[in-house]
Amino acid sequence: DAWAYIDGKPVLFVSDADDCELVERWVEAADGKWYIVSRVFRGFQHCDTQPNSWHQKNANEYTNGIDVLQGLFHNLAPGKWLSGSEEPELARLSGREWCNNVQEMNASSEPWHLIVSFNEGDNGTSIEPARQWPSDSGYGIYLDCLHNELSF
Repeated sequence: DAWAYIDGKPVLFVSDADDCELVERWVEAADGKWYIVSRVFRGFQHCDTQPNSWHQKNANEYTNGIDVLQGLFHNLAPGKWLSGSEEPELARLSGREWCNNVQEMNASSEPWHLIVSFNEGDNGTSIEPARQWPSDSGYGIYLDCLHNELSF
């Protein structure tokens, strides 16, 4: 089975719910059969209907690519350079910086440990193998670090 499960339910990350009404619609549609993890938005904590959990997909340029919301998630991004922009919002991290961030995330007690993206090149947040960050394994320095540092 290719799904992640929590409490016997397949996990569904929802990124399009940007207000309480949409969160309520997703929760109702799930009918208790899916574990819904909705994206945070301004005022999310005040919604009458709450999903099972919350996530964020953010490359925080002010904290070296780390985005933490206590009790919810610890996110990492290796950089962020939106397509069409002249300069990056977050300069691409070196392998050492990325590994330090991965180690910090691994030590975090937040329920979700998330990488902003695997292959979103248009956002400049990808970690997939690329000629710009080669490694001896062929997977690239970002994936090598995840493989070497994360404990499951």
